[in-house]
Amino acid sequence: MIYDADGSVINAIYGTGASLPSGCAKSAVLTQIDKIATNGSIVHALMLVNGLCAQTVDELPTLQYKMIRGFGRILGLDWSQANEQMFASGSITEDGLAGWPLMHPIERLCTSMLSSCMPDANRLRTDDVAALNRLYPVASPAQGSPHVLMCSPSPEMLRRC
Repeated sequence: MIYDADGSVINAIYGTGASLPSGCAKSAVLTQIDKIATNGSIVHALMLVNGLCAQTVDELPTLQYKMIRGFGRILGLDWSQANEQMFASGSITEDGLAGWPLMHPIERLCTSMLSSCMPDANRLRTDDVAALNRLYPVASPAQGSPHVLMCSPSPEMLRRC
């Protein structure tokens, strides 16, 4: 993980202006798996976090949300289309959002870096957990519901990375 405080790393790789705050919907977190072993396991991956997308405390929840989605991509999760029909019909409900996967394909709610964009944005949904269980099965299942520990990154913590 590379925290690019001033956008210079992202600009060097993707071109001048690629890290501009106006493009944070697409450039807040960039991921790439660059080495896979012959047995299919991930040997190395890269996550670039655009520091220009976290200039205020209000921008941190959306950046954290995008980082979690980035980790999902690195772990091999692909985009899920579960519950997309609520957007097509225009009937977005609290229950629909509760079942909308974190790894959805089209960003419909978290398009700006202003604040938390949806209820429990950093909680894995049933579809996300099912996909992780298929990719990384365990010999004996854990008792109870899955527990996911998420921390809130602060600009100071991200600078130390």
